[in-house]
Amino acid sequence: MDRLRQANLTRIGPIALFGVLLLAHLPAFAADDVFEVKANKQRLHKDEKLIISIHIASFHKRIRNLRYPKNRRFRLKKRQKSYRKEAIYRAGATPKIRHFWTYTYTFQPRRYGTFTFTQARVRIGRKWLKSTPLQITVQKGVTIHRTSSLSPPKQLSARGDIFLSVDIHPKEVYQGQQTIVSTYLFQRVPCDMDYAQLPRYDGFWKEQLFKARALQNWKRRQINGKTYKYTLMTRVALFPLKSGTLTVDPLVLRIKRKLNDVVDKNEYLRSPVVQVRALPLPTTGKPKGFREQHVGRFSIHSQLNQTKVKQGSPIVLTTTVTGTGQIKQLQVTTPTPPSQIEQLSNRTTHMIKWKDNRLQGTHTTTSLFLPKKPGTWKLPGVAFRYFDPWNKQYITKHTTPHTIEVTPSNIFIAKKHNRAATLILPKTAKKRHGASGMGWLTWLVGVLLFPLIGGLWYVFVVKKQTPQARPLHTQEELALFAKMY
Repeated sequence: MDRLRQANLTRIGPIALFGVLLLAHLPAFAADDVFEVKANKQRLHKDEKLIISIHIASFHKRIRNLRYPKNRRFRLKKRQKSYRKEAIYRAGATPKIRHFWTYTYTFQPRRYGTFTFTQARVRIGRKWLKSTPLQITVQKGVTIHRTSSLSPPKQLSARGDIFLSVDIHPKEVYQGQQTIVSTYLFQRVPCDMDYAQLPRYDGFWKEQLFKARALQNWKRRQINGKTYKYTLMTRVALFPLKSGTLTVDPLVLRIKRKLNDVVDKNEYLRSPVVQVRALPLPTTGKPKGFREQHVGRFSIHSQLNQTKVKQGSPIVLTTTVTGTGQIKQLQVTTPTPPSQIEQLSNRTTHMIKWKDNRLQGTHTTTSLFLPKKPGTWKLPGVAFRYFDPWNKQYITKHTTPHTIEVTPSNIFIAKKHNRAATLILPKTAKKRHGASGMGWLTWLVGVLLFPLIGGLWYVFVVKKQTPQARPLHTQEELALFAKMY
């Protein structure tokens, strides 16, 4: 009986081991899929932009058939994609790689009214995920102050065959408000040119918009009955750092003129000295915590990559300030998390563009948080205060607070001096085909490998150890019994 029981246990062992290894080989997928669609604003003006972001998180390495929200009353102007992955360490298990995709779509409204976008959807593995339709209202109004087209001054007095002219617009601004300084070269005779001295722009924060590397793109203009051709040499956006009358240094060019085929003549050409009047910011109504570089017109919004997260899994808060002003000098505060959530790092990026004769852009702050305890926690919003020089008033805008639901998990939480409980890995692995977390070839090899190992184990180990049934009498004993009887 003991031998029979031992033989049965020996046969069951490979089957049980195969089942355990197969379960350990399969990753947990569908329960951790996240699909969120958010818009930066529900109401906007026709000259503003609508930004729709799609956030996807999954243990699958590949997503398929992504459909972003659409509406024919909005024109798609730009699309962006970002990808990252995280290695999550669980107690007693191998690390799991979780993948995150972020798709950003920028739309421009075409008409006024309230419109509904189509559902966004994506296929992850064998499952389809869909979002709720977005409802956006486009209302009448103007939020961006546009300047007139930039060109040389209308009243010009010719100073020889070659001279420089400076146009500044506007000449009177508030402290921290943008003004544009453009320098033009006028000439009637051909010459070669290079820069001898650039202005220092003392008392300003500057952003270089244009600097000519060659004399090209000429235009013509009549001055005092003479025809000149002119081109733009430099264009700079200046922001006064203090109030008062500020002087813009001249631009100095080195001009080489040909007197004949052999002799050249070098001359130095200076641009006129111009001044900017910077008005002080009003003290009436100035909010507490206002920063002097926050002058312009801005909008602010924030979003989380996920609101339901397991303990020890990081969450990313993205705060975006969009508008016109000193984009690179903006200072956006980070929300103070509760004691149950640890703040790991902050990263700031800028995107600046020249549009409508004004410097515009986006200031993005990315904050990484790590929930340490399960529960429902609230991440407060932040206040952004700025001065609108066109409406001549201070404005305070707030971001929406976020509620985070943290569920228990067996993820190892490192101590404060070692925050590597969750590692942010760069995108180094190549893309593989297949909707699951592993390729079909890996899956096939993994499934066939364990039955093969179990069969070899049974043949070479179990079968040799199983006792064979012994016959009652041997052949010699049977022959002896036949002779005796």
